[in-house]
Amino acid sequence: MEAEARDADEFAEDANDGPIRRGDTGIRALLTLLFLVIWALVEPVLVLIALFSIVWALVTQRAAPERLREFANALVAYAYRIWRYITCNEPQVPFPFSEFPAAPEPPADLGSDDAPGVREA
Repeated sequence: MEAEARDADEFAEDANDGPIRRGDTGIRALLTLLFLVIWALVEPVLVLIALFSIVWALVTQRAAPERLREFANALVAYAYRIWRYITCNEPQVPFPFSEFPAAPEPPADLGSDDAPGVREA
């Protein structure tokens, strides 16, 4: 884990200070391809969750179950980290090569008076 953090820091320093070693570029290119495949698996899951949440809200007039919204929130945070890595805006290799990212904020409280549309389940 410590070696990965060091490698990520070296990659970031190299990217800012001058040319990047070919070996590092090759490894990053292979990892980018891997994370594009992972994204291709994550994206339909997010679409299904979104569609299910909409149908759930239409049928029950309540927000999707909290556990589903928490899972979707964590998956979105992971997708964000994947795209930051793919676009070379993040030197840290995403999960499964590092810790799974924590959700940046909890799901919104859809049961409050300020939230439009649906009530919490």
